[in-house]
Amino acid sequence: MQNDTDDSGSDFCEEEWEEPVTDAPAPSLICLFCDVLHTDALTMYLHCKQEHGFCLKEIAQRLRLDDFEYIKMINYIRSQRPPSQLFVSTDGAVWKDDTYLKPVIPDDALLQFDIEGLEDDLSEGNHGNCDLTGDKSHVQESVTLPRCEYEGILSCLRTAEEKVALLQHQLTHAQQTMDKMRTFVQDLVMTTGQTDASSATTSALQSLSCGDDSSYFMSYAHHAIHDEMLKDRVRTESYRDAILQNSALFRDKVVLDVGCGTGILSMFAAKAGARSVIAVDMSDVVYQAMDIVRENKLENVVSVIRGKVEEVSLPVDKVDVIISEWMGYFLLFESMLDSVLYARDTWLVEGGHSE
Repeated sequence: MQNDTDDSGSDFCEEEWEEPVTDAPAPSLICLFCDVLHTDALTMYLHCKQEHGFCLKEIAQRLRLDDFEYIKMINYIRSQRPPSQLFVSTDGAVWKDDTYLKPVIPDDALLQFDIEGLEDDLSEGNHGNCDLTGDKSHVQESVTLPRCEYEGILSCLRTAEEKVALLQHQLTHAQQTMDKMRTFVQDLVMTTGQTDASSATTSALQSLSCGDDSSYFMSYAHHAIHDEMLKDRVRTESYRDAILQNSALFRDKVVLDVGCGTGILSMFAAKAGARSVIAVDMSDVVYQAMDIVRENKLENVVSVIRGKVEEVSLPVDKVDVIISEWMGYFLLFESMLDSVLYARDTWLVEGGHSE
């Protein structure tokens, strides 16, 4: 009886404990840039690198993305579907909005993808050719790149070469100006006779190209210098309070902003109740000012004009108020006082205000 019981138990175990057959996981993770499905994040990472020239780890390192910025970038790509070429030169500003923290795809495996652990995953699976360890001993002499990545690198090189050529031109111009200034000072200081000194001074001044101020205006075209000024909270909030706390001076008035930059003073004047604000600036920053004004829904009050205040035609004969942030380093460095005085003498109504 005992033997029969053992045999039946053995048969039962063999029938009940057979290894289940599991199917391979179905592809469910969609590519960032096309409609190809993948079974896991690592496979998709390699696909994006090889087919789209998008190396997720290299971009994360170049932009120094933290966990939140990484999540924003992935959700931005998921929602907006930008071309992969965008990431050759982007600075990450397009996905700064916190709305991109919300997943576009529920349970998106790429949001939990361990970029820092790629070294182990790639070495174990022998995937790809990207050297992520910093060891250069095994790097081959020739490298194969996707066409889009190759063209992106060429585009960056061409842009860099153009910037270098522009900077060299500006440097040459500055050196020539310095040479003329040196000659002017030498003529002014070393000439002994009063008549000769006056003649030498006039000659030296005439040799200076006062009309060529493109380098000056170009220096204000980049957002960095305006970012520095706007982040000076004491400065910016002082201007804001001076305008808003004296709103009676601006209410229903026509205001001229000389050297408007990003348009911050113009928008303060609009908030203070100005009927119309004319913002004038010669540098290319005016195009950013136009966008900023539109984003703040003030385009019906603030109009932005590119040009020198000495040369532009205003849509009005006179203005009631002139505002300007004309003070620079050591008070007069920005050389704008003459422009403000010209605007006052030309455009300001009698009894108007110049702030």
